[in-house]
Amino acid sequence: MSLQFIGDYGIFLPGRDAVGCAALDRNRLVRWYTTRSALEKLGGDSKSTTSMDLVDRFERHRRLLEKAADIKYRKGKLERDGSVRIELDDLTSVTGR
Repeated sequence: MSLQFIGDYGIFLPGRDAVGCAALDRNRLVRWYTTRSALEKLGGDSKSTTSMDLVDRFERHRRLLEKAADIKYRKGKLERDGSVRIELDDLTSVTGR
């Protein structure tokens, strides 16, 4: 089943050092988040990586990240808590690099 992204704004999750939000699979809430390393790669040459910078990158690249989350979810590659973690390596499935 594919995820339906509900458009909530990404928030910084200090315990995971990532930016995350939620999606739906029918009536089930699925948390998904993108790690700092993946967001830093999307930042290009920018050296600044404050929590606000990471949230901005998340929002700027949201469609790409949603696609990566959906691919990983459909493959059943979930964390123990049922969430989807997008890491640096997951970006290659959608960017080809």
